[in-house]
Amino acid sequence: MMSKLTRNERFQIDFTQQPLSNFFYQQSGDSELSKSLLRIDNAWLAKFINQARLTVLVACESIKDLAVIKLLQNQADKGVRIYLLLGDETQSKTAIDMLSGRCLIRTGIKQQGTLLLRDHVTSLAQGFLFTSNDVLVDSQAQSRAIELEAMQREDSYRSFCKLFWEQATHEYLEHNKQQKSVENPDSKIAANHSHHLYGTLQACLTDSFSSLKAASGSDFNSSNTPSRLLLSTDSKLIGSKANDGVVLTESNIPNILFSDDGDWLLPDVTEFSVTNWCLKLSASQSKQMIAAFEQAHDNAAWQFKTNANLADLPSQQAVRFSDHPQNILTVELLRSERLNDVFTDTIDDFFAKSADELARNSTQWRRDRLAHCVDFSVKIHPPYCPQEAKKDALYQHWQHAEDDWQRNLSTLEALQNTINQQQNSIADSLKGFIKGFLLGQGQSVKQFEKELEALKAWSVTAATPAEREAYRKRLSDFQQGIQQRKADTSVKFDEAKQHHNWEAKKSTLKTELAQKTAVAEQKQATFKQKNDEREETLKQAEQHFMVSWQKASASLNEKQLDELAIPTNEAPQVNASLLPEYKRLALSNMTILQAKNWKNTIKEKVWRKHCQAFAQALNNVDEANKKIERDIQEVKKAFEQSHLQRQQADQALIDHGDAFTYQPNQPSDALDKQLGLKEGNKEQVKFVWPAEELPSNQTELRQYKQQRYLIIDKKEQLEQAQKDAARLNAKIVCDKEAVDA
Repeated sequence: MMSKLTRNERFQIDFTQQPLSNFFYQQSGDSELSKSLLRIDNAWLAKFINQARLTVLVACESIKDLAVIKLLQNQADKGVRIYLLLGDETQSKTAIDMLSGRCLIRTGIKQQGTLLLRDHVTSLAQGFLFTSNDVLVDSQAQSRAIELEAMQREDSYRSFCKLFWEQATHEYLEHNKQQKSVENPDSKIAANHSHHLYGTLQACLTDSFSSLKAASGSDFNSSNTPSRLLLSTDSKLIGSKANDGVVLTESNIPNILFSDDGDWLLPDVTEFSVTNWCLKLSASQSKQMIAAFEQAHDNAAWQFKTNANLADLPSQQAVRFSDHPQNILTVELLRSERLNDVFTDTIDDFFAKSADELARNSTQWRRDRLAHCVDFSVKIHPPYCPQEAKKDALYQHWQHAEDDWQRNLSTLEALQNTINQQQNSIADSLKGFIKGFLLGQGQSVKQFEKELEALKAWSVTAATPAEREAYRKRLSDFQQGIQQRKADTSVKFDEAKQHHNWEAKKSTLKTELAQKTAVAEQKQATFKQKNDEREETLKQAEQHFMVSWQKASASLNEKQLDELAIPTNEAPQVNASLLPEYKRLALSNMTILQAKNWKNTIKEKVWRKHCQAFAQALNNVDEANKKIERDIQEVKKAFEQSHLQRQQADQALIDHGDAFTYQPNQPSDALDKQLGLKEGNKEQVKFVWPAEELPSNQTELRQYKQQRYLIIDKKEQLEQAQKDAARLNAKIVCDKEAVDA
């Protein structure tokens, strides 16, 4: 079976010479640059605040840790003056609620990093700069910090004062009561430098960026790329900055810039549009920080390599590629991989080509194949017939030829039987007219039946081409004899039916003429009656109007009568002085025409106000008169229509004529319809045998989207299948369902 021909293959590919570029490789160990800075936790912060004697100055974005807030509260209650410079007050609601009124609080300065000063005007002064304010927000958090030297404390103190007194937007002098901040009444504060001020840091770093030599955490996309850059493994800059001199560390590192213009410690999150508590390092601080950076850079866990071959990397070497640094890959000496099954395009490929060649598109090196050698296994399939493919139409063509032969014979047999039955069961109403034709039928039915049986016993697919032509002629002759008998019967049947229908129609036309004459006479009498009653009906409508009009006149009060101008035979000056009852009488005696004319003299506003009853009376008489005329017109129209229909019925009887004349009009149609014959059955029998022979047995020809497929299931069928495929223009394939079975 073909299932034995599926190939389970294994082969190996050597990738040791595969070039790699722009990647980081992991070395043992890592460095912690943050060790060069102080680690500030909650305990350290409590000790620092509790040691204050005169002042504590804190500048940060927010204070949320309740322990820190209580420390400041206790120190304030002991008399220590505490100054708090905060950002958005909504982020420090608890601190403001507990410390306002005790501490001097100002807000509105958005900040990154933290400044902490204690007893700044004493010999015990201390100051620290935190790279974040995490320790002031979360009791479990820590912040990196550096202690300020004396001059740095003075610089930071002046920056704090300038921001506090001149740039803060609100202050809290009383408990939880916010007001707009008031500037320092003494004088403007002069800062020693501007890099702490709001939105000024980027400009202050211009010279440092232009001469940048090294950086930790970020180079802030400086146009002058530093020769050495230490980044965190989760940095978003890795893809764009990856180059020689760039290394990665898995530890948390601060933002430090090293340049010819000085070295800087920046907040963990540096935002150039706000205040950043940063520090330009002193010479001693720079020396210490440079040494720590160089050690961290050299010992960083991930070192960059521009180019290498896979053979240069040992087994189990961890690698990050610069374009996807979040993915850590491991080099292996040998990796095994099961490939997706390979489906060959042709049966020749299946037998002739190697597994390596057939699977070549699936075995190209990829990063997830980071191994010196890969051992591939794969299952190779022969070409399969598409599941959508159907049995080729050639089978249908040959079956149709056989079916058409038998169908034609069945049709002719049915026609012969129906003609016999039709002649034997002709309607009594028609028998008398075609009695002579039926008696004169001399065709021998037995001869037709004998030939029919011989034709039915013959098979199209089992015959030779010569036999097919001989039998096709016999069928044609047989059909012609049946068709002639059918035609003669059909003509006589149609003639008899036409005569019967002619007599029936004549009787119907006479009946219709009598009925329509009676209807026309009745409609004429109705019209005359309606027309005679018209005058009396109009008088009744006028009487109804007079009753309604007089009733409306009687309903008017004296004021309404006084407002209405009612025409009389008196002069205008007399009319104005008429008594109300006289006017009412004149109004109630109006005719319909006078009433309509009088309505036109009344203003619309007055008419709507006082004369609704008059308007209704006029409307009712108009509608009554219209209905009278409409009823008369409807009766008249019905009379005229009935008269026209009687004339049409009379003409139809004349047109029918007095004597029957046969009209040959497709004489076979009547019988064909009764027999259920289609138009095509009346044609002479035509057969076109398929031009192609079927393929050999045990194979099957299918087709899908204009492509033929010849299905085999044994290798022994291949030689004959190749011949049939060439003749039928087909592709040799297998049936997948049979292979999987």
